[in-house]
Amino acid sequence: MMLLFDGITLPLEDPILKFLLILVIILAAPLLLNKLKIPYLLGLIIAGAVIGPHGLNLVLRDSSIILSGTAGLLYIMFLSGLDMDMSDFRKNGTRSLVFGLYTFCVPLLLGILAGYYILGFSIYSSILLAGLFASQTLIAYPIVSKLGIARDKAVTIAVG
Repeated sequence: MMLLFDGITLPLEDPILKFLLILVIILAAPLLLNKLKIPYLLGLIIAGAVIGPHGLNLVLRDSSIILSGTAGLLYIMFLSGLDMDMSDFRKNGTRSLVFGLYTFCVPLLLGILAGYYILGFSIYSSILLAGLFASQTLIAYPIVSKLGIARDKAVTIAVG
């Protein structure tokens, strides 16, 4: 622990200071990154790596940070649901299901096989590794929405 000011140490332990730091980054990153022509979500990921325990060690990955990340992911999912046309979703529901199964099962299977046979991990470690490959998030959705192609058939199928 490093003492900065009276009662303020690094990594930050006060939840109000952690929340303030996160809000400043959330507000400042898009302004700075728009000038650099970098997608702001990428900038937020980079900022998280910089302030995290393997960067400047300003905050630790504790339950409050995990909660903030989960809330952000749920917010992105909520935005994608708002933009989704339900009639298109009903028409493409089967395609969405097939796409989701393929993009989950194929990386999962290949990850398990690669982890077990190529890397020599145990079966449980291989499943965990494969879960990283198979997981999907809607991190690109705000960029797709900004480009105006959120209602495209392929995007509707992928989001579904």
